[in-house]
Amino acid sequence: MSARVTRIGTAALESVAALRPTSLDSERAFALALYRLLARGAPVRREQLAAALDRPSSEVWETLKTWPSFIQWDDEQRVVGFGGLTLDPTQHRLVVNGVPLYGWCAWDTLFIPEILGADADVESSCPETGTAISLTVSLRGIDRAEPGGVVLSFPEDPNLEAMIEDVRAAFCRQVHFLSSRRAAAAWTERNEGTTLLTLEEAFALGVRKNQLQFGDLLPVHRSTRGSYRSVAGR
Repeated sequence: MSARVTRIGTAALESVAALRPTSLDSERAFALALYRLLARGAPVRREQLAAALDRPSSEVWETLKTWPSFIQWDDEQRVVGFGGLTLDPTQHRLVVNGVPLYGWCAWDTLFIPEILGADADVESSCPETGTAISLTVSLRGIDRAEPGGVVLSFPEDPNLEAMIEDVRAAFCRQVHFLSSRRAAAAWTERNEGTTLLTLEEAFALGVRKNQLQFGDLLPVHRSTRGSYRSVAGR
């Protein structure tokens, strides 16, 4: 990674370290269970999550209430979104094990497949040109990207306090796939405080984020750490 990307990544990861889940194994297990229940494609009731964790429903409810910025609810108080993964349609669609899901931002579609332990077919669009963008994201990297010049916009200096208050408004709205360097230059010029990452850089940063948040609870870290690759634009 270049010094610029390392600096941006360090700022982002320092923010992530202060967000949920914390380094506590109980919170890590809680988050993984919630991600994987959501990945089935249906809203998650607190009783379902309690059963998956073998914890009292009241305890699960208290934990959920401490993560207000990272939880989406429906009208029946069921979880429909968590930590970048949502059932509500967005610009960023990913299909995992045949189930259509969505990301709060473009970067979510690059790191969530590893959390779910499965490859994903991703569909999005460039906010500058409207060009359709598609990728195949595996546990190894970006196996396919169309068009070939896709890059990712990213905040240069994430505002931690704002992210804790509303991560989607403070962070996610700045993170998009852009169809070419030309489109990216035009978009970042109008959106102060953003920079560009290659798909390979963005994927690698997502791997680091997952390691920081989940450690060895993600088996892929034990078996393939260091083997990630990107062939975007091949």
